[in-house]
Amino acid sequence: MARCHQDIADVNEKILQIGGRQLQRLSSGTTAAELQFDLLCRAALAQRRGDLEQELDEAESLRRVRAEAWALARRQREVIESLRQKQFAAYQLQVRGLEQRQLDDAFLLRREFLRRADRFRADGGFAHQAEFRDP
Repeated sequence: MARCHQDIADVNEKILQIGGRQLQRLSSGTTAAELQFDLLCRAALAQRRGDLEQELDEAESLRRVRAEAWALARRQREVIESLRQKQFAAYQLQVRGLEQRQLDDAFLLRREFLRRADRFRADGGFAHQAEFRDP
């Protein structure tokens, strides 16, 4: 796009130069052929400027389309990243819940084991079990 802007500026400069040269020729006397040639040059340069402006419009349109596509891709990436973070947080919460359940189970098993061990000792331990043996 910068090249198009520069080319348009160059064409405008050439048109101004031709206009200045035409004024000099008119004041000093010139032929009709020279005036006709200057008019043809200006017309060709005006056509070139029109072509360059159209090329610039197309380039700007393409830039807008690409910028919109880039912005859409960025928004989609941000949505996916947000979703990934939420899923990871949910996974971590699930893992913490599982770990807590395992700790609770271990605590309950230990408490039950200690309760039974205390009752076993209070009942006399293995001596008490001798009464239940078959003869």
